[in-house]
Amino acid sequence: MAKQSWFAVIMALVFYLEELALGVMMKQHCSLVGAGMVSLALTASCGTGDEGALFTSREVAPARPAPVNADQPAMAAPPVSPSAPPSAKPSTDTVGGRDGAPSAQGAVGSPNPPSAAPPAAEPANQPPATTGPDSPDQPPATEPDPAPPPSCTFGEFGPLQKISGLGLSEPLWGPVLSAADTALFFVATVTSGAEQIFFASRSDINSAQFSTGSPLPEVASSGSDGTPFVGASGLRLYFYSTREGSNGGGSRDLWFAERSTPVGRFAALTPLLELNSASNELLPRLSADELSIVFTSQRPEGKGATDIWAARRSSVAAPFAAPVNLAEVNTDVDDTGAWLSSDGLTIFFASNRAGGQGRLDIWRATRTGIDQPFGPAENVPGLNTPSDELDVSLSSDERELLLSSDRDGVPELWRAVRDCR
Repeated sequence: MAKQSWFAVIMALVFYLEELALGVMMKQHCSLVGAGMVSLALTASCGTGDEGALFTSREVAPARPAPVNADQPAMAAPPVSPSAPPSAKPSTDTVGGRDGAPSAQGAVGSPNPPSAAPPAAEPANQPPATTGPDSPDQPPATEPDPAPPPSCTFGEFGPLQKISGLGLSEPLWGPVLSAADTALFFVATVTSGAEQIFFASRSDINSAQFSTGSPLPEVASSGSDGTPFVGASGLRLYFYSTREGSNGGGSRDLWFAERSTPVGRFAALTPLLELNSASNELLPRLSADELSIVFTSQRPEGKGATDIWAARRSSVAAPFAAPVNLAEVNTDVDDTGAWLSSDGLTIFFASNRAGGQGRLDIWRATRTGIDQPFGPAENVPGLNTPSDELDVSLSSDERELLLSSDRDGVPELWRAVRDCR
């Protein structure tokens, strides 16, 4: 009995150990099978039913946006949350400048650097638009809106002050302010003897102090270019030029240059063929809407020497009608460089007619309506000397008058201011 009991105990122990070993093997087998199923599910991208809960589906990141500029590397797309809406498409707009520009008047806006290209538009040789009045290449890029002419009674002009700061010793002519009165366009006779358009600027419209004058290279030619005028919009520059391409055969003819913004550089130089002749045309001066123009011409159909002519057009894009002689203003001597007041009722001009102080003087005439002829001209007191005074212009508020005079021996630029009562 004892032997049988021990045998039974031993057999039971053996059986128990076998069962234990078999359980371990089965667990290992199940683990291997489970690992294989996971591997198979990953390989087959399984994710449905209950097994799908074992795998978190991966969100696909949106494609990287194309670079805004082909010369710049693309920016990496930001990470996207599965619940977040897709991000907005990045803007591909670019900001241009001149001046500007110019741009420009600045400039003109003045007349400043290229067009972001003038300027800026700006022209065929456009530099980038600048933001300040002291750019060496362009007129100021931005200007305040011009003040409307005051509703008041003007007094007479005060004493002339010499415009300072331009840094030029050459003869200077044709001063004209931009619509905001901060940029000055004028002409200098350069070393070759030709005339070239320059610009300068000032921060205080009540000051006679301007920045150093700089040439306006985009309208320069191998000949002479002068008597500039910038329209109130700042988009067009009118001037005379002796360059080829008009119908004057090398004489001074009227041209204009355009830019797409008031801060860009000027380009697209075009002759005003309908106004030009085989004689000299210069000193174009336009109304604020640029539909009316007065200019100087030596054509033989006038009253003698140089005369003032006028023309109109229906739109800025249309050609001017045939010019007419302002016969009531002109004489048989030189009458030149006219400037009309904003209401069209007063005309200022230069003339060497009898009754002045000597040589060319500043004169004015008035009329009661724009469809009426001008009355007799009078010599403007306080402005004239026995020397030349010519190329008269007014500021946007018409209180400041600019001209060129050689009273100190060389033609220089001067200004006078009148009271507004």
